[in-house]
Amino acid sequence: MEEKMIPVEALIQSVDAELIRLNYSEGRIRHHRECWNVLRKYMKRQGEQFLTVPLAVQFLREKYGIEMYTHNKMTSHKMSMRRSVLILLEYQTSKMIYKRMPSRDHTFPFEYETACLQYLDYLRKQRDLTEGSIKQHRRCLEHFTLYCVANGIIDLNQIDISNLYSYINTLSGYSKSYVNANIQELKSFFAFLYGAGLYEKDIHACWPSIRVERYCRLPDTFSAEEVRKILSSVDRGSALGKRDYAILLLAVRYGLRVSDIRGLTFDNVDFKNCKLRLVQQKTAKPLECELFEDVGWALIDYLKNGRPPVSTDSHIFVRMVAPYTGFAEDDNLGQIVYKYALKAGVNKRHPRCSMHMFRYTLASSMLSNNTPLPIVSSILGHSQLDTTKIYTKVDMTQLELCPLEVPRAE
Repeated sequence: MEEKMIPVEALIQSVDAELIRLNYSEGRIRHHRECWNVLRKYMKRQGEQFLTVPLAVQFLREKYGIEMYTHNKMTSHKMSMRRSVLILLEYQTSKMIYKRMPSRDHTFPFEYETACLQYLDYLRKQRDLTEGSIKQHRRCLEHFTLYCVANGIIDLNQIDISNLYSYINTLSGYSKSYVNANIQELKSFFAFLYGAGLYEKDIHACWPSIRVERYCRLPDTFSAEEVRKILSSVDRGSALGKRDYAILLLAVRYGLRVSDIRGLTFDNVDFKNCKLRLVQQKTAKPLECELFEDVGWALIDYLKNGRPPVSTDSHIFVRMVAPYTGFAEDDNLGQIVYKYALKAGVNKRHPRCSMHMFRYTLASSMLSNNTPLPIVSSILGHSQLDTTKIYTKVDMTQLELCPLEVPRAE
């Protein structure tokens, strides 16, 4: 890491120039400069020339009362000061400025880091899991290893089944499916450790079993009128509205997953032949659709009149504030749906509305119109027909034709 260290004055000048190049607003840059001036004076008094993570933590704590990686709510001023320091650290390491700063340090405790990273590498290379699935395993291991260290367990072979049960008890109050997912992820982790000779005990048969009824709840859907109200509530005269309308229309017309909408690039849209072609991020299966006229014109309107012209990002949909990059990988775009559902008054019936509800809604509409299941599966881009059968639960018309007789009490 030594070769990456930059004197703080040169570091600040480089980041300042990069913010200007990325078209950050004058007001935002002024806030960062305010913090950097305070940081300069602080480091001079400390006799420090290079900004390190421990020094950054100490500075934020002493000058602003901020813990750098914290879940506590902060004022907008404190959040701005925190980001000002994190930007410097990120640029020093990667020579890039990210659109989002982490809310906490996503690292494993030193005592468990090697084993955890080996396991994640195994999931990636041997089990060929997607990055989304690997991220779930990582999050589970982060929580578990932090729990172990907090309870004085600093060696893998100190962990026994009673420790595991104690950790699982901390998950009480969460849904059965969430607890079960954590158990399965930890079970897989310890099976790997045992097979790799990193853990001495074979505890494969000792894990608790939780019965989870999959897909037992009816998916929530919008009515045709509610979809119309949501789309009508978008201000298509503004640049933001043009972007959001195109995003919503892709979800409504095709039932695309959020990951595919978020990851859409210019190569995926063939305006000349009116085709939408992409490789689905979840299944890695290709999907080709006819580019509907209203979707095509919405995309054209956004690209010509709404998309920031200074953006060089390859994604079609980008943020409307500097640095004008695509959405973060963990952004489910739920804020867009909720914003217009609230405006349309639809949120009262659907307080937890999401982008995926448009997928359920499209499936319900097709099934109500007697569309064959294989065609529904093809349109939704499912890799297996059994996956599509889950959506038959939302076909209320057909369900009403299959009433069950209630036995009389004797």
